Amino acid sequence: MAIIQNNAAFSPPTKASSNEQMMLKMNVDDDDDDISRKKISIQEFLDTPTIDPDEILEASRTDETNSASSPLLTWFAELVKNDYNTAEALYVGIYFSILVVLTQELLRWQIYGSGYVPFVGSRSHGMF
Repeated sequence: MAIIQNNAAFSPPTKASSNEQMMLKMNVDDDDDDISRKKISIQEFLDTPTIDPDEILEASRTDETNSASSPLLTWFAELVKNDYNTAEALYVGIYFSILVVLTQELLRWQIYGSGYVPFVGSRSHGMF
């Protein structure tokens, strides 16, 4: 084992001057402000509704030929207004069904590699 003879490299940290402490405090405060702004923007994003039934129903009533509001979207907006629990269950069921199908296809892609054909049943009765 080598013995370190020069302890200059291992000197204890010195106390920062008052100006350096104030600058460090300001940087920490700025970081806290950035974090709080990010939290607020994330909270605003999460609070924004993806489907606003009032807006959809108003658009469908004012312009009958509006291509932006489809009959299915209007039906779902009315369901949200009249029976929220059923609409929520239907939305979650469809959402997770899509996720399951996509996950299965990703798994098939991983297993079959270059021989993968999307959304086609298994060619052989192998693993899955």
